[in-house]
Amino acid sequence: MNKQAARSFSLGILFTLLIAWSGTQLFTQEKSASTSTSAAKDILDAQGYVVLTQTEYEQLKTPPAVEQQQSPANKSSNAGTSDTESPTGTEKEDKETEKIYRLRISSGMSPVEIAEILESEQIIKDAEEFERFLIDHDYHTMVQLGTFELKSGLTNKEAADIITKN
Repeated sequence: MNKQAARSFSLGILFTLLIAWSGTQLFTQEKSASTSTSAAKDILDAQGYVVLTQTEYEQLKTPPAVEQQQSPANKSSNAGTSDTESPTGTEKEDKETEKIYRLRISSGMSPVEIAEILESEQIIKDAEEFERFLIDHDYHTMVQLGTFELKSGLTNKEAADIITKN
């Protein structure tokens, strides 16, 4: 085999490899892009996250609507109660005044806003204390979007567990 024939043979092999490589890159790139999107959705679903479409996201961005729901026990009248009730009567009264509040947490709400809403609705006692609790125990990074039912008189930990779905 002479010098020119060896060069031609080498060039042919190089050209063939170049075509084969570009073909595999072209076809695998399209396939991996669609696979990675579906794989990402599956991973997020498995970890408890929700994947939203753009329209669903826009609906959630609207200002939070504050809804309030009174427990059925609170709707009943307090007629006939006296100041000299026994301790069991006081416990009944506490249960009757128990308040259930529906908190809607939307994107962009800070722990300060959440704490202020819960304090104004008398779910928690002190907004600053609750906010500090969220930050100190790293709950502020795990707050979930959605609507949550909270009862009055919850401890900071109980309220934090509810809004972080722990």
